[in-house]
Amino acid sequence: MSLLCPIDFRYGRPKMKGIFEEESRLQRLLDVEAALARAEAKVGLIPEPAASEITKKATTKRVTVKRVQEIEEETRHDLMAVVLALTEACDGDAGKYVHLGATSNDILDTATALQLRDAIRVVGEDLGELTNVLAGLASKHKRTVMLGRTHGQAAVPITFGLKPWRSSAPKSGICSARRSARSPKHSSRSGRSGAPRWRRRKTRSPRKTSARSLGSCGRS
Repeated sequence: MSLLCPIDFRYGRPKMKGIFEEESRLQRLLDVEAALARAEAKVGLIPEPAASEITKKATTKRVTVKRVQEIEEETRHDLMAVVLALTEACDGDAGKYVHLGATSNDILDTATALQLRDAIRVVGEDLGELTNVLAGLASKHKRTVMLGRTHGQAAVPITFGLKPWRSSAPKSGICSARRSARSPKHSSRSGRSGAPRWRRRKTRSPRKTSARSLGSCGRS
């Protein structure tokens, strides 16, 4: 069952649901703790051997969901249970450097960001497949005539290929979403006082777009 919604287990594909399962969540928490240790070792805050040991043990094979749950029953603190479980898994005195200088939200929020990054990549792959299908339909039916519609009533004839083209064209919403999925990082362009800068873009007529360009967004 997902920690985000009690009915999420009913819906979704295994690939997407797997990202948000408890063991996957734990692994990302451990990944963040290991990355923190390596970063601190790099700047001399903790010994290099300690960072290596923490990284070696920061896996769900060494720190199990079951053990974390046992500790959480005592501590009543989800992340502290992870920290203590990782600490006891480390050999020597490496355990005392686990979570050094961090707060709970530092680890929790970063782990969530990693889950969302992986989920976005899955969505991006799906958008690529969808774009290829739409581009294929656009090319196949570029001369298939159909009735156009406007305001819920019949309009001048159009080609059926125009409809999937609008969704698969390089400047379409689907393509924009896929580009964002390929590089899921925040970016913005602002004007004065943080106001967004808007500019009008010239759009190319569908008649001037070749069938080859219809599939350009779908290519990896």
